[in-house]
Amino acid sequence: TCSDSRVIPEMIFNASLGELFVIRTAGNVINEGELATVEYAIEHLKIKRIIVLGHTHCGAVHASIHKEKGRYLDPILKRIQCNIGDICDELEASKINAIKEASKIKEKFPQYEGIIESKIYDIETSLVY
Repeated sequence: TCSDSRVIPEMIFNASLGELFVIRTAGNVINEGELATVEYAIEHLKIKRIIVLGHTHCGAVHASIHKEKGRYLDPILKRIQCNIGDICDELEASKINAIKEASKIKEKFPQYEGIIESKIYDIETSLVY
């Protein structure tokens, strides 16, 4: 999920400590470190489901749409821009970004037999869809 403090997977999914293995990164961008963590979760923890959880009002998606820059943010923003193309609607962009990042996991772990999916968390309603 995103690093946004409003997106707390344990609360969203009503999970106890230790029930979820969570990777948090701005804009749900999955790079080498995140892939290594996914690999660990698949191989050693034998997880059965991977969810790339985007959310409404994502600052990283907003920054990507508005072509903002940052010394260290640029790789994340460029990746999101590549995922969303010319989409200007932030909700639609968040959905597409999560879908494409989930697809990257599927591509990198074709042997994985569990579920890999993308979802959106609505900050205002607390719904996941």
